[in-house]
Parts: sequence; structure tokens; C-alpha cells
Amino acid sequence: MQTHGLPNRSETATSDRGRLIGCNGDSGVRDPEKPLLHPLTRLIPRRKRIALIAHDNRKEQLASWAVRHRTRLIEHELYATSHTADIISEALNAPVVRLLSGTLGGDQQIGSRIAESKIDVLIFFWDPLGHQPHDSDAKALFRLATAFNIPYACNEATADCIMSFLFPSAEPRAASESPNHNLLTVKEAADYLRLPLSSLYYLVQRGQIPGIQIGGRWRIKKSALDGHVLGVKTQKCEAALQPTAVQDDRNLDRSS
Repeated sequence: MQTHGLPNRSETATSDRGRLIGCNGDSGVRDPEKPLLHPLTRLIPRRKRIALIAHDNRKEQLASWAVRHRTRLIEHELYATSHTADIISEALNAPVVRLLSGTLGGDQQIGSRIAESKIDVLIFFWDPLGHQPHDSDAKALFRLATAFNIPYACNEATADCIMSFLFPSAEPRAASESPNHNLLTVKEAADYLRLPLSSLYYLVQRGQIPGIQIGGRWRIKKSALDGHVLGVKTQKCEAALQPTAVQDDRNLDRSS
């Protein structure tokens, strides 16, 4: 008599027991002494780890937003993909953990940190109208942020709400209130220095005035312009004093 089709009771019991016991060895029976937490409950630490990402057409907007919230952001750990990290670090004059470029795996690096509970907030200024070659990576980040229950923003208004809720003690500062970290356009920088646009472009291209490119456009820190003005004034003073010093030396030679 064949019995292949009949289930083995011992195997069935083992299988049922396997379904009841989790991979961590928990029998599934709740211990009344242990608090019942949702598996996706996140405890956000006081010093938060914030990921900052932006598509090319939104990098300038992200930099301006970061400048407004500088007093809040610099108190926490900042992460960003390569070019965005350079822009944010330059704009805030603060350290930023630099990951790979988004197209080369930077988005996946941030995604893995979200899955490992190593990112607490995600700020992603994405371009909904432009075609992105790695659009699926952005969607994967949003899916992970939702699955692991962390706050995330896709635009400036939502990012402002997150910052106001998580960091209520510090108020954002307008760009005009933080001149040392204000990013100026080329025209604004030329007006500030009272120079023609062509002259300013020449100085930036030669590296005499440091600038950064955001979305293919040059942006210049006001503090860099102040340093340039101070250096020019120093050079003029030295040039003005040099003939006087030479003349004094000649008078001394004659008198001796």
C-alpha cells in the first residue's frame, strides 16, 4: 500500500513549529514584561543623521534652503552624494560625508544606510518634470524611507515642515542675515565688486575668486568676495608704500 500522498504528521508539526518560531528564535508568544513595539518604530537620536540629495536642476534650490537652515543643520551629521556634498559643504562651510555620485551608486549607499537605521532624515529635492537616467533609484529611496518609517521631503515646503518639527529650538535665518554663507550669482558678485561681468568671469576662471558650479551656473560666496577685496586693498597699500620706502633708502644712502 502506497502512502506518498499522505502527509507525515511529524513533518507537519515541524513545519508548523518553524512558522511559529522566527529567525531570531522567538517563539512568537509575547512576553508581558516586554513593551510591544511596532517593528518599524524608529527612535530618532538627538544628533540626527540627515541625507541631502538633489537632481541637477534642484541643487541650487537645495543649497539656498540649506543656507537658510544652517544653524540647525551644522549641529547634525550631513550625508550627500558627491557633487551635492561639495555644494552643501561649500555653502555651509561645514563638513559633509561625501558618498558616490547618484548615478554611480550614491543613492544605493544612502538607501542601505536607511535600511541599517543609519539615516534619520531624508531631504531629496527631485525634479518631477525632467527625465532622470536613474529615476528608479529615487523611487527606491522613497520606498525605503516609507518602509523604515523615517521623515522625508521631496520639496522645499515639506523640508521646512520637517525642520520646524524636529528642530523647534532654532529659527531659520534669511540669506541676507548670514552674509558669510550667502551664495551670490555672477551678476550679484559683479555688482558687489563694481566690476564688469567679463572681468568677474575672468577672475573666477583663473581661480582668483573661488566659485562653485550649481546646475551648470556659477555661484560665489560673499565671504570669498570680502577676502578678495581685502587682498586687493592690501596689494594697493603695499604698492603705494614701496616707492616711499625706496626713496627713504636713497636719502639714507646720500646722507651717509
